[in-house]
Amino acid sequence: MAIRPELTPPDVRHHIDAFFGRGSLQYDADILRIVPVYQTMFEQLLDHLWVEPDAPWQLVELGCGTGNLTRLLLKAFPNAKLTVVDASQEMLDRTAEKLTPADSSRTELHAAYFNDFDVEPGSVDLIISSLALHHVPDDKKPDLYNRMFEWLKPGGKFRCADQCLTLPGEIGNAHNLTRWQEWATEKGADRATLDRWLEHIHTADHYASLANHFTWMQQAGFTETDCYWRVLFWAVFGAEKPA
Repeated sequence: MAIRPELTPPDVRHHIDAFFGRGSLQYDADILRIVPVYQTMFEQLLDHLWVEPDAPWQLVELGCGTGNLTRLLLKAFPNAKLTVVDASQEMLDRTAEKLTPADSSRTELHAAYFNDFDVEPGSVDLIISSLALHHVPDDKKPDLYNRMFEWLKPGGKFRCADQCLTLPGEIGNAHNLTRWQEWATEKGADRATLDRWLEHIHTADHYASLANHFTWMQQAGFTETDCYWRVLFWAVFGAEKPA
């Protein structure tokens, strides 16, 4: 889904900042209704990382929300160091509140848009992202994949849980959007909450097909591109940097 033609990129950034800033305190309650597969998706993401849990990995998490996945990663990798990037300072603040002192000592939090952020090339073992890459415009996604490829060490992995377009597009995506609203309503989302999230979707989200994600990753140099799990437009997918 594209940016509305009347909105310029600064306007969209303002929307994202305001949406997640205002919503940070109610995010945990909303997300379980708005994304009915939220917990299952995280379970599938963690189950497909395929790395030794006790090694001193260098991890990067792109998009932390309120830190729910951040805490799971710190628990799963007790000797890892984690760099967390999110555009919303309010979301980072909620994440920091959930961390123990021990976890805080091995976590760096950075307020930045992904395309404005960088790390030392060849320094990262694993890049993880959840419900975040769809905020990057499609014409910026190839550059982000190129830079993520450079960040990773040889043999490093990228894993992502995100919302993706369905092919064929018009029929499949209309079905998914309708079924999502029905499912979210069954989970307790009211009409006002759905409308607020629909406004956000149409203003700031850029869903891409898995086929496009795989093409961008392969063009960047990634191999072993695959989708490991999918329900409606939520998918867990990833790739590897050749050793």
